[in-house]
Amino acid sequence: MKACLMLSGAGLLLLSACGTSENNDTNELDEKGEEQAQSGNSEEVEPVEIYTTIFALEDFINKIGQEHVDVENIIPPGVDAHTYEPPMRLMTRLAEADAFVYSGGGMEGFIDTAVNVLEEEDVNMVKASQGIEFIDETSHSHAHEDEEHHHDHSHDDNRDHSHDDNDHNHSHNDEENDHDHAHDHDDNNHHSHGEEGHDHGPGDPHVFIDPIRSIQLAENISEALIELKPEEEDFFRENFADLKEDLERLDEKFQEVAVKAERKELFTAHAGYTYWADRYGFEQVPVTGFSPLNEPSQREIQDLIALATEKDIEYIVFERNYSIPVADMLIDEIGAEKLYFDNMESLTEDQRKEDQNYVELMEQNIETLEKALK
Repeated sequence: MKACLMLSGAGLLLLSACGTSENNDTNELDEKGEEQAQSGNSEEVEPVEIYTTIFALEDFINKIGQEHVDVENIIPPGVDAHTYEPPMRLMTRLAEADAFVYSGGGMEGFIDTAVNVLEEEDVNMVKASQGIEFIDETSHSHAHEDEEHHHDHSHDDNRDHSHDDNDHNHSHNDEENDHDHAHDHDDNNHHSHGEEGHDHGPGDPHVFIDPIRSIQLAENISEALIELKPEEEDFFRENFADLKEDLERLDEKFQEVAVKAERKELFTAHAGYTYWADRYGFEQVPVTGFSPLNEPSQREIQDLIALATEKDIEYIVFERNYSIPVADMLIDEIGAEKLYFDNMESLTEDQRKEDQNYVELMEQNIETLEKALK
C-alpha cells in the first residue's frame, strides 16, 4: 500500500493511505469498489503510481493510462518548474513510486538532484522529451536593434519553415515536421539513471507547447506505461492513437490561424512560444527569456518599446500563472492590452476545479493567438 501526495499551498501533506486492501469485505468497499460491484465486475484495477512535473505530461499520462494510472503533479500551482526545489520528504515519496515522468531539456531545475537521489531506487525515471529536437535559444533570440526592425519571413508551407534574416536561422529535417514519427525506444528512454539523466538544457525547454512535438512526448509516455503494465499494451496504444489524432487536429487549427494572420510579430511576456513561432511562421518578441527570471536590460527595454510603437502593437500576451512586472511596465509604456495564454506547465486552482484538459486549453490559446496576430 503506497502513500499519496497532496499539494496544499506551497507545502506538502501526506495522506496515510491511498490503496485499497486486497482483503476488504463488501462493507468496506470504497466508492470505486461499490461501482465495480454494482456493475458485476469484482476485479479491481491496481493502478501504477506516477509522479510528474508539468501539466501537459500529467494530462497525457491520464489520457493514455486512464484507470491504470494514479498520477500526481509535484509542483504546486503557480510555481515555476525552472526554479522549484522539492523538499527531501518529497524525494522520499518519489522513491516509493512506480515512475517519475519529467519533461527534461532544462525545464525542471531540480532534475540533476532528483536523479542523484533516486538513481539507486526502483523507480522508472522517464524523460518524456527523449528523442525530441530542441530549438536553440541563440538561433531564435530577438535582437532589438534601433536601426533595424524589419523581419523577412519566407514560408514554403506552414509545417516546414525557413527564416532568412539576421535573427532567425532554422534548419529542420522532414522527419521532425512529419506527423508520422519513427522512434527508437530502449531502456535508457525510461531508466535515466546516472549521467543519462543529467539534463542541462539544449535549448527552449517548452516542447510541450508544440502539438507535433507533443506527439513524441505522448508516445514516450505510452512506451513507459507499456513497460510498467505490459498486459495493457493494446489499451495504451489505442489511447495514444486517439491522443495523437487530437494533437494533429490542434496543429491543423494553428495552421489555419497562421494563414489568416495579418501581422507576424507576437509580443509575449515570456519566451515560451518559440515552437509556435517556428512551426507556424510568425515572430515571437518576448520581454523575458525562456525563464521569466531572465529579464531584459534597459537598452533592450527601450528597443522593445521602439519596435512595439513602430509595429503598432495592440496586445502583449501574458501567462496566467506568472507575474512579470517588467512586461507590465511595457504594457503601460506602449498603451497595449493584456491577453493570456495557458502555457501547459501548470493549471490555476480554478482550472483544476473545472477539470480542464490540454486540448481544451490549447483551443483557447489558438483563439487568443488569432486575436493577437490581427
